[in-house]
Amino acid sequence: MAQKKTLEQLTTDLKEYHELLKNAKTDKEKSEAKELIESVSAEIEKAREEEEEKAKKEKETAEAKAKKEAEEKAKKEAEAKKNKPSKDKIEEAKAELKIMDRYKVDEIYKNSKEEYFTNQNLAQLSEKDKKKVKTITREVVETIAK
Repeated sequence: MAQKKTLEQLTTDLKEYHELLKNAKTDKEKSEAKELIESVSAEIEKAREEEEEKAKKEKETAEAKAKKEAEEKAKKEAEAKKNKPSKDKIEEAKAELKIMDRYKVDEIYKNSKEEYFTNQNLAQLSEKDKKKVKTITREVVETIAK
């Protein structure tokens, strides 16, 4: 399959064929030169249409990509607002951090009565249902408090 000529190559060919037509001495040469000019002109027109179509598709792709990125950004912002801890949660986290700092521990335990313990066993003994005891780690509390 012949390699597709660029618009620049086709324009060069067109100039060459116009020169052939200009220098043609016989009707046959003139006729052949005119056919070549028509053929190349048609190829040039087709190449321009293809370039326009390609540019249009690239523009549509870029617009679609920009729209998708904008939607994702809006979604992330909405998610961030949704996941932002309330002022009460932030204050509670700060208080829990103070407890951890005061007792020099990285984990504390909280029962359903909102009482804090530094020992898991004591927290579980304060509850009938051991599953109600919540473990609070410094890493999580620092994330919320910030």
